[in-house]
Order: sequence, then structure tokens, then C-alpha cells
Amino acid sequence: MEETLSISGTVETVVYANEQTGYAVLEVADERDGELYTAVGPLCEVRAGEEVTLHGRFAMHPTFGQQFKTESYEVRLPETAAAIRRYLSGGALPHIGKAIAARIVAAFGEESLEVIASQPEVLATVKGLTREKAYEASREFQKMFGVREAIECLARWQLPASVAVALYRHYGPDTVDMLRHDPYLLCGYPAYQDFRAADAIAGQLGLEYDSFERVRAGLVHVLRHNLNNGHACPRQSWCPRWRSFCMWSRSRWKAPCARCAMTATPCCLARKRMRPYTCRNTMTPSGAWRWPCARPCAFRRTAAKARPRPSAGWRP
Repeated sequence: MEETLSISGTVETVVYANEQTGYAVLEVADERDGELYTAVGPLCEVRAGEEVTLHGRFAMHPTFGQQFKTESYEVRLPETAAAIRRYLSGGALPHIGKAIAARIVAAFGEESLEVIASQPEVLATVKGLTREKAYEASREFQKMFGVREAIECLARWQLPASVAVALYRHYGPDTVDMLRHDPYLLCGYPAYQDFRAADAIAGQLGLEYDSFERVRAGLVHVLRHNLNNGHACPRQSWCPRWRSFCMWSRSRWKAPCARCAMTATPCCLARKRMRPYTCRNTMTPSGAWRWPCARPCAFRRTAAKARPRPSAGWRP
């Protein structure tokens, strides 16, 4: 296996960027000797003028020659006034070009980026920037670093930047906090990661082994797996499989049927914990469902209207 290499330098040019996939092609000047490298990978959030450290391997492209295939990266904000001016002049933020970038740096010096991020009303005092333009530039700056926070967080969990970008677009600025609270969100839309990967992350974060979020994610994973294999109707025999998949102890817990656990207020779930009760939802030969639970759930109330009746002799 090839050794992972690192390149540190300044992004000179963004040759290509696809916001939908996160893929980008950059030209990076090495900080040691100034040599220009072509870097490719999940780099769509990187802007010209930024200082980066890329981790990956060199590869030979049949058309474009040698490229550095980036697996992960870190971005360092420019610190000196000259570097900040160059960064802002590259068009990283809306309504800020070379002339306005020079005025911002002349007015605020090395504090320019802090003013843009947290004091847009002060930024609006610069000639050429209206209040609306200043607030838009500030929002874009905050969004850029919100996406990067998500990318860096998921990179520690060995997940690609394209997943981080998709999650940020769906959940917004609270993406990282939501994932730390419930890493099983990775199993659903828009990430659709494997349950075992989310389970490993949950273990690193110290989540409870019998948490409601884990139970729900395990059920959804089993249901989705069987649905993709052509099984449109859940069976009672899936309950032991689901319990085995989640590695639940038979002596401690008894699994409900998938039909009950997937409802909004399932009859066999209470206070986000599993009751030691085995649900016996079954289908009669005529196709009617029997509901033995004393207190009906939302699914039961709408089942008769929502579910078409199968033909006689049909078996699940």
C-alpha cells in the first residue's frame, strides 16, 4: 500500500469545481519551493488564496499527467494583511473584488476576516459595500466555514467530503451538533451510509448501546435491506434477525415487530425504551391484521384505509 503524502501551500487557481459532487481541481504552490502541483479530489469548498495542507497520493492521469489525489485536507486562514488581501481579491466572497478587498484590508488590517465574520454592520462602512452586500458576504463566509467544519468532522470518521456537503445542505449550520447527538442520521437521507459505520461512530461518541436512535436505525436498515432485495411485506420472522443484527440480548430485551416500531407512536415502544414484550401482529388467512396491543398506535388507526386488501389465499 502506498504511503500517504502531504503537501502544504497556497491555492493559486481553482481550475474546476462541481458543487453537486464536491469534486474540484486546484493548482497549489508548495510552500517549500514554490513548485506548482495539480490537486484533485473533494476540494470544492477551497478558494483561491487559501493556505491548505493536502493528504493523499500522486497518480498519473492518461491525459492531464501527474496529479495529487487528495483524500483529506485542512484549510488555514491567511493571517497577514497581504495574504488576506490576496485571499479576498480572488473572489472568495460575493461583492468583494480587488478594489474593495484593498479598502477592507486598509481599514481593518489583520482583523479583516474577523470583521467580515462577526461585524457585517462595520463592514458596510467600507466604500463600495452597501449594508445588504456586507451581510450577504458575511453569511457566505460563515457558510463556507460551516461546511468545512462538517468536512473536518466527518473526515475524522473516515467519511468523504461529498457526504459532508450533502448533509450540510440538508441540515444547515447545526449539522455537526446533530451528528454528535445522533450519528445514526448518517444512515438516512441524504447520506445513506451503512449502519455499521454509524454504529462505530456512535461507539466513539459514547452513545448508549440501547438508545432509541440505535434501535430505530437498526430497524430501518433491516427493512431497507430487505426492500432492496424485493421483499415488500415485513414478516414476523424478521424480528429475531433484527435482534441478532443489533446484537441485543434475548434475556434482556424482546424485539417488537418492525411494523409497530416504524410507527410514529409505536404500541411496543415507551419512553424511548423497549418494553420486555413480544408483539404478535399477525395476518389472518383473509388478509386482515390482528392487533393484540391494548392501546392502538397511529399506524393501527389508519391501517384499514391505507392498506389494500390482498386476494384470497395470499400469504406474506
